[in-house]
Amino acid sequence: MVLLDRFDEQTDRDWYAARADEAGWSRKVLEHHIATGLHPRLGSGITNFADQLAPADSYLAREMVKDPGLGRLGGSGSAGAGAADVQRG
Repeated sequence: MVLLDRFDEQTDRDWYAARADEAGWSRKVLEHHIATGLHPRLGSGITNFADQLAPADSYLAREMVKDPGLGRLGGSGSAGAGAADVQRG
């Protein structure tokens, strides 16, 4: 229902539905990513994270670029801790 209410374009609905399914997002996390414009942010910049960082660090760096606010939500500052905080609301 969230996707139908928020998007007129089917391609946007499909993109968020696929990401939510792949990552196992809760409704609250899906709403957060929609509100912060995850889809338009992705691919907006070229990085060398994969070339310069270890795989785990590269993943965390990409997550922080997608949503810089995740590091300020508490916990260890990792993307996983931020996502958990978003889910708890």
